[in-house]
Amino acid sequence: MPVLHRVVYGSYDKTYSRHTAQDIDIDEWLSANCRHSYYHSPSYLREKAVEFECDEDAVLFALRWV
Repeated sequence: MPVLHRVVYGSYDKTYSRHTAQDIDIDEWLSANCRHSYYHSPSYLREKAVEFECDEDAVLFALRWV
């Protein structure tokens, strides 16, 4: 069982829309730069976060987006 590293980068507005311009940019960055699996937080939570299986991917994401 991998240890997940959670990085919070924002919060949902009242519409709970996932596809803001920033979210699309983040999705593109994740697919281009992550070597290991990652998971988006569900939209029913108030905060936007990504959980990473690799600590290096988590650190690079945090440096870029937080």
